[in-house]
This record gives sequence, C-alpha cells and structure tokens, in this order.
Amino acid sequence: PTSNRTDHRATWHPCHHRPYQTNISLDAFIDQYCSEELVSEPGERYAYGNTEYILLHKIIETVTEELYQDYLKKVILDPLKMNNTGVAFSTNDRPEWVESYVLNREQNVFEQEDFYLPELFFGSANLYSTLLDLFKFDQGLFNAQLLDATSTSRLLEIIPELGYTAYGLWGSNGWNRINEPFYYRTGGILGSRANWIHTMDSNLTIIVLSNNDGTDLYELSEQVYLMQTRIH
Repeated sequence: PTSNRTDHRATWHPCHHRPYQTNISLDAFIDQYCSEELVSEPGERYAYGNTEYILLHKIIETVTEELYQDYLKKVILDPLKMNNTGVAFSTNDRPEWVESYVLNREQNVFEQEDFYLPELFFGSANLYSTLLDLFKFDQGLFNAQLLDATSTSRLLEIIPELGYTAYGLWGSNGWNRINEPFYYRTGGILGSRANWIHTMDSNLTIIVLSNNDGTDLYELSEQVYLMQTRIH
C-alpha cells in the first residue's frame, strides 16, 4: 500500500500547561483561550489542538443538557462496561493511578512532571482508563456496537487532503513497518503517554501506555505489530 502517516504529536513546552494550573470554569476557559478569530473555515484545512475538543465538551453539555461526564458514562462507558474509565478530577482519591515522569534530557534523569489540574483539559484530555477498557472501546467502535454500521463507516472515512484524518481518528494506508491500512490515535500530557493502533487487514489492536515521555510509543507499537504478524 501507499505509505502515509501524519505526525500529529505536539511538542510540549512548560508554557503550554500554564492555562491548566488555575481552576476556572469551562465557560471562562473558552472565553479566555478558545475565542479568537477562526484560523480557517471549517473543512478547509487540517489543524490539531485541544481547543476543538474543549468546544465539543461545551457543545455536548449544551445539546444534551447533561454534564459531559454523565453523558459519556451513559452513551459509551456503561454500554461497553468500561468500569475503570472516567473523567479525571484533581479531587479524585485514586491510589491506583500511577505517577507520571518527564525525562530531563540534559541530565538524563526522570523527574516528576509539573503540576496541572486534569479537569481543565475538559473534553480534550481528562480521562483515565486501563488497557482492558481501551480494548473494549476499540472493539465497540470497530464492531459497530456504539454506532450503526452506516454511521461507523462514515466515522472511519479518511480524508487525505485533511491530514489523513477521519472523524476523531487518524488513518494511514501503511507506514514504515506496518504495511497495511490502520487507524491510530496518540496522546500525551507531560509524562502520561498513549498510542492506539487498529489494523484493518490483520485486525490487530495495539495499545501502549506509559507514565513517562522517554520512550517512542509508536516505535514500540511497531515492534508489537511485527511480533504478532510473525506469530500469525
């Protein structure tokens, strides 16, 4: 297949998380950080950032008249029995959550990540989960358990001129050593990192989580893919 993959990983800089250190409401956050002029008309070009998902959080609450976390639980988490997934708040007392670390590349040592309030990422990045729950989501999505077959097909439609994005996912016809079409999502806040890949020919699901930023998770995902395809 034709090789293509867009690198969607953002470079994290200390100033990027300053908006997430002082507790403010969703509306105040939108007014302060998500209310400038449009960069482009919708559908005209691709750009990735937290802003769009924070606005989506607001849209969901406005349309449903429910809290984001309640609606998420009702339409996704409960139907798929994702019992260990939810919206993270700084007030949560969850001893099973692991601490995250960032690599000081000058000194080659890991340091605990800087403070931030996870709830201030709103709909863009404030979930906690487990490998098993993420696998349940993967199976629910690709087996049309969340949406009907027509809607699922539309959700997965890849638009090459918009950075090979689908509706909330990224796609590729094959890239580097993964030589088949696949969908993927990466994610990261300081030391908390994730990579999710679903291949379409071999039907493999690869999910890698890390509590530090010192490992290339896509490279690790490729290694898992190669091991699995050799086995099969």
